[in-house]
Amino acid sequence: MNRAERTLISLMQSGHRMTAVRREIITLLAESDAPLNKPEIAARLRSRGLQPDRTTIYREMNFLIANAEVETVELGRGELRYELKDAFHHHHLVCTKCEKVVCYPLNDELTAVEQEISRLADFKVTGHTLEFFGLCGQCR
Repeated sequence: MNRAERTLISLMQSGHRMTAVRREIITLLAESDAPLNKPEIAARLRSRGLQPDRTTIYREMNFLIANAEVETVELGRGELRYELKDAFHHHHLVCTKCEKVVCYPLNDELTAVEQEISRLADFKVTGHTLEFFGLCGQCR
């Protein structure tokens, strides 16, 4: 079962309606290699034959966030991007020239850092965000 199917089943089992727009948003987020912003979501929905207005997209994104199926990512420039919550925690590599975003896991390395922070600073880490900004191979 893929990520989109798991998300759809989870929402339906919780008693939520599955509209065509909601289903397509979940599917396109699952298919995307990087977090998407609202204009990108709208453009991809249009390419799939759906014409939701901005308010519908706004409501759907808020619904998916409130139901813990989607999380927001801020990758600079004050713009929120959205991605499905995933089974593996990852970080983002952001090209400052072409704005390409790549998801990159660092789980084992950061687990050791979190444990060290907890031990040395008497601080319980409950989460973190980490993004790397620079130039991708094509822009260097």
